[in-house]
Amino acid sequence: MKYIKEEKEIPTEMQIAKICGTTQATVSRHISETNIEELVRPFKLFGNDVLMGLMNRASKGDAQAAKLFFALVYDWNEKIEHDVEGTIETIIKVHYEDEDEYEDKNE
Repeated sequence: MKYIKEEKEIPTEMQIAKICGTTQATVSRHISETNIEELVRPFKLFGNDVLMGLMNRASKGDAQAAKLFFALVYDWNEKIEHDVEGTIETIIKVHYEDEDEYEDKNE
């Protein structure tokens, strides 16, 4: 965490190896063997509190909080799709300034 705070970036595997005094292969192996679900599980206890806070902000008019709340709870997104069936009839009217130029195409 110290590296991230100081450098303002996520370290590479090589940088982690240097900080820890090991090899990149060891770091890579540990990363590939890490069970992310096991690490995240304890934080899920706080999910309800976070959602309640988000809901409170949304109900007070915070548009970003409302969008995030609806996205998380209702799987909503801003993408709008319209399914339209049928035909569209187009009528084109042409007006000629000089009537002598007018030719009736139907004759």
